[in-house]
Amino acid sequence: MHIHKDALFIVDGSYLLYRSFYAIRPLYTIDGRPTQATYGFVRALKKIIDDYAPRHLVIAWDSKGPTFRNELYTEYKATRQAVPDQLIMQKQDGGDCAACGAGI
Repeated sequence: MHIHKDALFIVDGSYLLYRSFYAIRPLYTIDGRPTQATYGFVRALKKIIDDYAPRHLVIAWDSKGPTFRNELYTEYKATRQAVPDQLIMQKQDGGDCAACGAGI
């Protein structure tokens, strides 16, 4: 597959972090901080960078609270379980890693 050298890569950061949290067995730092979501998130970004060497990459995060989608469809995400605390703890780490950009 040919990708234009100036293509814009858009990553759904919230989805990728969430998926990584459940796809990887629990991992922890030596002091007990959970890291599997952060680990999976960084590995996926690194794969994109290694495979495609994008010049432009944006990571979009879900906003807190209701959005226009809730107004359009009141059942939007109505059946989702609450986000686990261990995943919430890793969201900041994922954002920090994303901010490093080329350093991955």
